[in-house]
Amino acid sequence: MKHLKNMKYLKVILVPIFGIILTSSAALQAQTLSITASGDSMIRSDLPDNNYGTGTNFNGYIGTTNGTSDLRQVFAFDLSGLAGLGPDIQIDSVTMTLTQRGPDAGSTAATVDLSLYALTVGFTEGGVTWNTSEGSTAWTGGGALGNELSTPITASTQGVRGTELTFASSSAFISEVSTVVGSGGVLYLDVLANVGDLSERALINTYFREVEVNGEYVEGYLPTLTIGYSIVPEPSTYALLLGVICLLAVQRKRALSSKSA
Repeated sequence: MKHLKNMKYLKVILVPIFGIILTSSAALQAQTLSITASGDSMIRSDLPDNNYGTGTNFNGYIGTTNGTSDLRQVFAFDLSGLAGLGPDIQIDSVTMTLTQRGPDAGSTAATVDLSLYALTVGFTEGGVTWNTSEGSTAWTGGGALGNELSTPITASTQGVRGTELTFASSSAFISEVSTVVGSGGVLYLDVLANVGDLSERALINTYFREVEVNGEYVEGYLPTLTIGYSIVPEPSTYALLLGVICLLAVQRKRALSSKSA
């Protein structure tokens, strides 16, 4: 009888405790957040003082017009909202996706290697050019390149509309995003082609702005950063949780003992 009574105590005590543990574990499960670019523009080495960040075109190009020129796209992603999730956020994965608008009519059929870099200097959408980050402050031509963030990907100049070009997650990409999230700032990126491998016009035509022109609305094709994250409490939080569980267990046992007395 005493054994059965103890088993009853254990069951009544442990079931609520397991419920607390399961609830806490659910809070640690990975979450996914998709963020569209808050700023973007094309920059060109052959037109180094032109800004394309405030125009009406909703697409840009990456590659070359003649085997010599260098066309790139720069992007800004505002990550300040992630800081609001708390100090225990952990970035688990990051990818970036561009979407092709369709084939470039002037390009011959070719494949182009695209690379993704962090920018060490921010830019303004209405001022950025090949030569400057915001219209007056000079930077290294084509952007102040930092770390390469992902394995290069291959795109076709004849890619059909809706073709997604995704830069995979990597430790460098995760580290860069983690740093920006920690500072509550903006992530600045540069996508470029390996122009040295190209000898004639080879352009990748992608969407980079949310506008409607001639009835074409491109909301679903915006440059997108997809972040996988989890909230991982500090060890002190686990210690506090364990203490609460132990206290509840003691109180539960005392209550049951008083009822059976």
